[in-house]
Amino acid sequence: METGNRIILWIIAASLTLAVFSIIAYANYDHSKELKYEKAYVAFVKIMQIDLDKQFDENLRIKQEYIQSLNYSISKADEDKDGLTYEQELAFGTSDLTPDSDLDGVPDNYDAHASGGGGTHTLDVTWFHNGYNITSQFGIPLDTYLWYKGIPRKPPTDPMYVTYNDWTIKSIAQDIEEIDGVIGGGCLYCTVVDFVQSMLYEYDIDYIGLDEYPKFAIETIVDGKGDCEDTSYLLASLYKALGVDAVLVLLPGHMATAVACDDCSGVYFEHNGKNYFYVETTGGGWSIGTVPEQFKDKPAALIDI
Repeated sequence: METGNRIILWIIAASLTLAVFSIIAYANYDHSKELKYEKAYVAFVKIMQIDLDKQFDENLRIKQEYIQSLNYSISKADEDKDGLTYEQELAFGTSDLTPDSDLDGVPDNYDAHASGGGGTHTLDVTWFHNGYNITSQFGIPLDTYLWYKGIPRKPPTDPMYVTYNDWTIKSIAQDIEEIDGVIGGGCLYCTVVDFVQSMLYEYDIDYIGLDEYPKFAIETIVDGKGDCEDTSYLLASLYKALGVDAVLVLLPGHMATAVACDDCSGVYFEHNGKNYFYVETTGGGWSIGTVPEQFKDKPAALIDI
């Protein structure tokens, strides 16, 4: 009996020992598999992270290149179409939103003082109208005058010399209109003519040593003189600035202006369904519709503005 119990105890002990070893072996086996899976997962995550880093770097590069190209495009942009880039406008202290930052009538890319400060030429023009001796004072930006003087000359028949959109011309035209409202006698056309006829006559050869040198309206006002072409450009510019239709009249060796008028009298030209009355711009005392004797019955060509 005692021997049997020993055998039973031995079997139990052996079974327990085998179970313990089995558990330890199983535990060790599962742990190694977990380590293996964990290492594989870590390696996979690292590979994914490397791919994500590469993708991030590539996206960052593309974005930086886009920003650089956008900045370049902005710096080279010319929103106001004045020939100056945004970068140049910043350097000059001008605006890329308007082609004439200092509002002197000169585009920024031609203006010696585009941001302002170029000085003003002040002049007095003495003229007669309706029995009154009138003195008009004007301030003309020097940059405007110099810009016009620097423009290459085209033939006198080119209508570019009629600058009715120039703000200085518009301002002078408004001043004349205000004077007409006070002492004009009800004839604005006549008031403008008297102002222009106050300009002295000067041949181009005496002015600049050339047989032909057409001047812009601003030049004629500042100089206070000009030939028949110059004063015709001036009169046409003032008329057009006031919203009055006018044309240039080309005669043999002479130029004048003609104004569209419904209640004028004298010599006129039928043109584009309107009557344009002859206006002499040289000297004084010529009324609308009166042609100097030497140009009567001469062939005339009208130049649209």
